[in-house]
Amino acid sequence: MLFEGADGYFYGTTSAGGVPGYGTVFRCSNYGYLETLFEFSGTEGAFPGISPNAGPLIEDTEGDLYGITSYGGLTGEGKPAGLGQIFRLLDWQYVEPPPEPTKPLIQVRLGAKVLSSGRGAVNSRTVKVRRAKSKTFTIENVGTEVLAGLSTKVKGKHKRDFRATRPGAGALPVGAATTFRVKFKPRDIRVRKASLYVRSNAVNGSNFLIKLKGRGK
Repeated sequence: MLFEGADGYFYGTTSAGGVPGYGTVFRCSNYGYLETLFEFSGTEGAFPGISPNAGPLIEDTEGDLYGITSYGGLTGEGKPAGLGQIFRLLDWQYVEPPPEPTKPLIQVRLGAKVLSSGRGAVNSRTVKVRRAKSKTFTIENVGTEVLAGLSTKVKGKHKRDFRATRPGAGALPVGAATTFRVKFKPRDIRVRKASLYVRSNAVNGSNFLIKLKGRGK
């Protein structure tokens, strides 16, 4: 069981592990960095959290951690015992995680809806043959580095029924956005389908796929 400390980290115990193998106390940041704070050796307790009797960690107002081990510890005479131990963790040393590498990340929206690459289809519904309907898409750089090389390309059996404009900007600084439009102009009746690729240097989708769909009448 985890609990969130006053410092914003999540704290917990493992019922095994550590160099001696008797369990550990750990904490985890909200971005996934895990660090071991203490390794049990047996004499000061062993196997925290291996049974419900051990219970979760708790934190006092000073930030110290308290818990119970399922086994281990010493008797009043200083002899090894196996009935468990109440422990308090006063202080620990840790190394801050290295900063995340900078990277460009793309996000594509249709109105307020955030799209997922390759999932679902943007439907232009029914349009009369040779008439046109347009939709405006927004590209955003939600990463930490310039999003560059932006372009669009339509592929597929009915690619001539869909026309995509170039993005308004070929590169986006962090937090910036630009738009492009897709025009559906059916050349024939029945369902028309194509695939639109938004190309860039994004690490989360250098060929962001938007499935296009419409019907001519």
